[in-house]
Amino acid sequence: MPKVSYPKESTNCVLNFLQVVLSRKYFGYTHYDCEESMLINFKENSRENAQKILDADIDKEIIENILNKLSLKLEDIGLNEQQLAIYSKFQ
Repeated sequence: MPKVSYPKESTNCVLNFLQVVLSRKYFGYTHYDCEESMLINFKENSRENAQKILDADIDKEIIENILNKLSLKLEDIGLNEQQLAIYSKFQ
């Protein structure tokens, strides 16, 4: 398991951080929100635990590192600094 992952304590790809920010911008939620909601509805997870799992403010450096590896800038993916600050926070 990587030291930094989304959702927390998962083995998911680092690109999930970027996907989460973009999903929050364009849809207002992520597929992880939907998955956790389903688990709550099926009584397989509590709301409190789901919020702990999803409550990750994504560090700007993580996004910048991903974009650098892809030779991209924020503008290339339709974001600016202000939007990144908004959509990198769990709400």
